[in-house]
Amino acid sequence: MLNTNLFYISTFHFKTLVTFLILILAGCSSVPETASNQTLQTAQQAYRNAVANPITKQYARVELSQAEQTLRKAEGAESEEEREHFAKLAQQQVQQAVTVAKKGKAKVDQDRVTKESATAPAVAADMMSCEDVSPQRVEDLAGELNGKNIGQGWTFLFADDQFEVGKANLLPTGKRSLSKVAAFLKHHPQRKARVEVYTDSVGDRDYNLGLSQRRADEVRFALVNCGIASNRVLTRGLGSITPVVSNGREASRQRNRRVEIVILNEGVEF
Repeated sequence: MLNTNLFYISTFHFKTLVTFLILILAGCSSVPETASNQTLQTAQQAYRNAVANPITKQYARVELSQAEQTLRKAEGAESEEEREHFAKLAQQQVQQAVTVAKKGKAKVDQDRVTKESATAPAVAADMMSCEDVSPQRVEDLAGELNGKNIGQGWTFLFADDQFEVGKANLLPTGKRSLSKVAAFLKHHPQRKARVEVYTDSVGDRDYNLGLSQRRADEVRFALVNCGIASNRVLTRGLGSITPVVSNGREASRQRNRRVEIVILNEGVEF
């Protein structure tokens, strides 16, 4: 009987000892939630939020890189004091990155507004140069712009001196002539126009072909700028093909460098 009691007592003490040891081990394995750990977690979350923001990533890459390096130092710190120091520094750097990004984005937006404001008067001036009064009859317009009846419509011939030399930029004289064409097309919404631009044979053939197309597109842009729907204007840059005269002399080449605008009769398609 005595031996049995001793056995139960020993078993009770053994279980109590095991439980006590488990509690001690559990306490040793857990990392206390110190102030430095909380600061580090706050810094880590702030960094993640900043990186997730596309504006911050775009405008504050250097600042974010510095914050990341400091954060790595905090995570690898051996002492509480060192971890606290680098974690706080990382938070400050993240906040600096956010501030820099906001300022950078604001400057870009302001520059865009300034640029748009600066170009607005020029656009308005172009629009105001478009004439509202035009001959009602195509024959009268032909009298003003040297037009010619070709059966399916009327063709109007413009020399290449309407453009800057070697470029597709229209000169003021060219814009004034096109404004008359645009005004006529406004009064005749059923008519369409075909723009064909030619060059001489001097220089690279592919370059001349590209230049003629850019000039044709510039003519269409001028007409559209005066209120003509873009689907009413067909452009073709034809380069040096179909010269009207031989390209042997400069005077002849000048005639070959030309813009032909065909105002089609009503119902005639491109």
